[in-house]
Amino acid sequence: MRTRPHVIAAGLLAGTLATLACGSPAPAGKSAPPADQVSIAAAELQARPLQLPAVPPGAGCPAAPQATLPPPPGVRNAAPGSGFGTGPAYLAGQLGWYAGAPGQVALVLVDSRYSGPLLVRARRVDGNGTATLSTMPDQSGGKIHNTLAPGTAAVDGVAVDVPRPAVAGEMSTWVGRLTLDTPGCYALQVDGAGFTSVIVFAVQAGPIPPG
Repeated sequence: MRTRPHVIAAGLLAGTLATLACGSPAPAGKSAPPADQVSIAAAELQARPLQLPAVPPGAGCPAAPQATLPPPPGVRNAAPGSGFGTGPAYLAGQLGWYAGAPGQVALVLVDSRYSGPLLVRARRVDGNGTATLSTMPDQSGGKIHNTLAPGTAAVDGVAVDVPRPAVAGEMSTWVGRLTLDTPGCYALQVDGAGFTSVIVFAVQAGPIPPG
């Protein structure tokens, strides 16, 4: 509904959870791949086509369901978090999305078993419209476990390298900003080595509510 601090905090807490959508996670205990293999995998993601649904103009938006995600391991009294999607990647940070500048904070949660390159792209799927993903700088002093570095702006999205989690079972979180210029039906595609997650969400007309 709006970019509220408690909504973002809940997403970040859940954000030590993550999202893998259709694919096989890396086996637990396996060492990280060499840098040259990571580069090859990242290039493969850039070449991977979008697999977004086609929604007729004026039709209802088939928004992804909201999933309850487990709290981070080892954190007492932590409430379950949530994200939209069916995994292994999820979209979080907001309960509602609105068109207009300056955009809203968006979180991409990634399954704890995954490490490697990640490519995040967004598109409108029911008409003309622009979806822009941008990185947000690290917040020194308040960094939460498994919050990913800002990443690199790709041709039409953001590329991130997901490290192996410092604590087994913790999901990783990429924190960025999503700006949508028109209301409608949009989709976020998250590609990793061995999986693709597509998350559809509805965008309401702006302005973005304050708070």
